[in-house]
Amino acid sequence: MATRKIPYYRMESSLIPFRPIRWQAYAGSRGCVPLATQTGVSLERPAPGVTPPPPQPTPPKVKLSRQAIKAQKEEERLQKHAEAEAAKTERNSKLPMQADELVLEECKDPPVFDLQDIPDAMEKMGWPVSAKLARTWFNAQKHIYDNDPNSVQPYESTSVTLDWVLRFGKVRDIYKDLIERGIYNRNGLGKLERILSHHLSTMFIHTKALDLDTGGFLKDLRQFHIDWQFQRASVFNQDTMQSNFSLTDLTGSLARFNLYAAIAKATVRGDKYFLYDDFKKTKTFCINPKVEVTHVFVYIKDSDSFNDDPDGVKSQYLGHWNKTGIIITPKSVLSQAVDGSHKIFGQKSINVRTHLGNYSEDRSKLHSLYFTYEGLEFLVDTRKGLFQKNREQDIYFPIYNKNFNAWREKHDRGGDFMIYSRPKLVKLDKPIRLQLQPICRPPEPM
Repeated sequence: MATRKIPYYRMESSLIPFRPIRWQAYAGSRGCVPLATQTGVSLERPAPGVTPPPPQPTPPKVKLSRQAIKAQKEEERLQKHAEAEAAKTERNSKLPMQADELVLEECKDPPVFDLQDIPDAMEKMGWPVSAKLARTWFNAQKHIYDNDPNSVQPYESTSVTLDWVLRFGKVRDIYKDLIERGIYNRNGLGKLERILSHHLSTMFIHTKALDLDTGGFLKDLRQFHIDWQFQRASVFNQDTMQSNFSLTDLTGSLARFNLYAAIAKATVRGDKYFLYDDFKKTKTFCINPKVEVTHVFVYIKDSDSFNDDPDGVKSQYLGHWNKTGIIITPKSVLSQAVDGSHKIFGQKSINVRTHLGNYSEDRSKLHSLYFTYEGLEFLVDTRKGLFQKNREQDIYFPIYNKNFNAWREKHDRGGDFMIYSRPKLVKLDKPIRLQLQPICRPPEPM
């Protein structure tokens, strides 16, 4: 039976000069061919810097009798037959058992694609920052992010800069909205008041000079973030893409992340006075602080990890990859999107479970021929050659978060880490002015 091709998207340069890279759709007869094979992405290459073990010495050949050779060949034939039957049974368990449906094309010997080939593919796509961060993960000692954004984590603060991030998609608009509107909204101002009151109360015990300049705290970015950040703006995947929804180096390196605003410089003024207690014979020195925040630091913070949703049924799909780059199969994205946690009308997240691809439970029309319970987990052949199939440059491998987690367990390497940009000092066109509650020192004798 013929194999039905499935659509995919690939980023390609335009034939017209100076046009941006765009997504090119391939569907119908130009679609990709899903392949039946026992081979997936390889995890076998030694981790960076690790010397592979020496090859095992070849055992001396033992002369066999004709009868023994004949028996050996028969045993190999039976073994191959058993493996072929087992593979067929496994494929049939993943595919709907209906007479009018099509089958996968068999590919006995696909090319080798190792997970560590992805950074090189990113370089070829013009994604140097993504490649650098991916290599950082592969080179690091084994470490799993605990999903606590304030916990102590390894971090990297040289690869991503705010100026670089602002070049992509809608990020500059989101940044401007944060500076011009977001830091002035009620939630942000409420947190800002709490931060200022806490720090000024501590400072006022020891000094009358209360003006703030937090630049000296930037040596510890984690603690700086905990102590001084008061507002954020979310950047989603689609905000990092080009206007034609082509992926960018920012999509590959950060995807979804946040821009943060933190206190940088502030002046503090206000009436100072004593409160006298004639009964206790004490006096208390106080101030009614009027604060003017004149500068903020803006920066990026994100985690580079491969943690999946603990309540999800699927590992996050990261595209189909080979040594030249990435393609996206829409059905994989659909499968990812349908099952999962979703917010309905701003309410609490609810889990939506369609079991898309679980043919033993549901044979609805939503099912693609090639869905498994995990999504589209088959290699695909884009078949760009005129006469040859299964060429190395045409076969793409599905990559999921779970592949990176399996690599980490196998090699005892692969370290999740936090990504920071160096905070950028921004002078506000409209300073933030706040009247705080009175702050007093401990009482002292009169």
